[in-house]
Amino acid sequence: MIYVDDHLPAHVHAFRGDDMVVIYLESLEIREVRGMNRRDVRMALDIVTANQTLLLQEWKRLHP
Repeated sequence: MIYVDDHLPAHVHAFRGDDMVVIYLESLEIREVRGMNRRDVRMALDIVTANQTLLLQEWKRLHP
């Protein structure tokens, strides 16, 4: 999820239930994990990596 009123640097929030991971879009580094297990973090990172270009374009569209 990309929040419209969020702050730099460009990042996404990925959720599984109440658990969350925040991933920086340019470096693909994990900024924060709240309750998410390693397997789910890895899955979220894989999805963000596979869609990095699209997600960065969307971030830039929402945060001109």
